[in-house]
Amino acid sequence: MLALTEQNIIGEGNSRIVYQHPSRSDLVIKIEKNNTTNNKPNNKIDFIYYKHLIKNHKDTSSIAKCHGWVKTNMGEGLLFEKIVNEDHTDVLTLQKALENKLVSVEAAKKLLDGLLTYLEYNNIILGDISLDNIVYQKIDANDFKLIIIDGLGGRRLKFNFWLYLTFDCLAKRKVKKQIKKLEKYFLEFTNTFR
Repeated sequence: MLALTEQNIIGEGNSRIVYQHPSRSDLVIKIEKNNTTNNKPNNKIDFIYYKHLIKNHKDTSSIAKCHGWVKTNMGEGLLFEKIVNEDHTDVLTLQKALENKLVSVEAAKKLLDGLLTYLEYNNIILGDISLDNIVYQKIDANDFKLIIIDGLGGRRLKFNFWLYLTFDCLAKRKVKKQIKKLEKYFLEFTNTFR
């Protein structure tokens, strides 16, 4: 069992806390909050969906890799690859990179278009539309990439989730719908910078 403390916390969402793995700098652990009111089993959704992508030989090069379950003193957690820049510094979310003017709206849009093409080609559902679930990664001096770190697959373990896993045609429709939502969200968010 891994021992985690508050010093290991590196992020927090609505229903999960993200911890730096205490002995592996290349991993993070996502643990469900005990007092969550939304009853969304995000770790279970992430695990099932990531296994689905691997089983179906999908390209996961623009997604943080899931490494399975781990027991901790804070409860059961899900291990993920920690996305860092090429110089091993922390990445920023796309939203923070835009707010801090580390990337222009035009350059971010070009990168986002590439990511959306990747999602559509691989039939990967982005269940949670947010620029905070996408990080802006520096891969060398002049090259950047967007990586999805959260929000894949769905928001709830309901009948529709299982339908998307079973029927590609339904998943394709959902992917296209989510892409349009993310494009609209990006446009609305970046209009504040113009």
